[in-house]
Amino acid sequence: RLEAAAANPQGNTIEVESDDRLFALKVVSLYEFDSINVYGTDITAAREVERLLLNILPASIADRLRGGERLIADRFEEMAVLFADVVNFTPFALSRPPGQVVAVLNSVFSIFDELADEYGLEKIKTIGDAYMVVGGIEEEDTDGPERVARMGLQMIERLRAFRTPSGDELQIRVGMHVGPAIGGVIGLKKFIYDFWGDTVNTAS
Repeated sequence: RLEAAAANPQGNTIEVESDDRLFALKVVSLYEFDSINVYGTDITAAREVERLLLNILPASIADRLRGGERLIADRFEEMAVLFADVVNFTPFALSRPPGQVVAVLNSVFSIFDELADEYGLEKIKTIGDAYMVVGGIEEEDTDGPERVARMGLQMIERLRAFRTPSGDELQIRVGMHVGPAIGGVIGLKKFIYDFWGDTVNTAS
């Protein structure tokens, strides 16, 4: 791999993993000495930060932040917003141990996360027992509303088959709306890319 990188005129940096660490190796050919020099940088922490950022923000927004953009504010004319929450989750939570409550909600939201990935949609946030996902925020995303609707139907189907460890059934309410909204990153700590407008309020 080192020789191939050194011979590649388009780029001479490769990434290798060793002992759970990730290194970027810059390969420099010294033709006059018929040899290759390799300069390594540990990029493990940088990749972890990048993965964390992509877990918090859409990839395009993360790229803009990394590029130095300070104020991120966007308007969307036709975006789809979906909210789903668990019916009667508050009394359910009050009558059970904290560990069981968190485990159940984690299982439910993990199902929703898998569906968001399957349909190529952006999970925005969870608020208590509510889950928010959007579609149509990328320029090439022309069928966002259809995919959001399909995800909503699948959320209902998957929860029909779901049972808690104690055998309880859960139901969810799903609300969806399509229309204009404003998106942006706010705050200095624990920031998220969030959305506002009547489209969001109607879906909620």
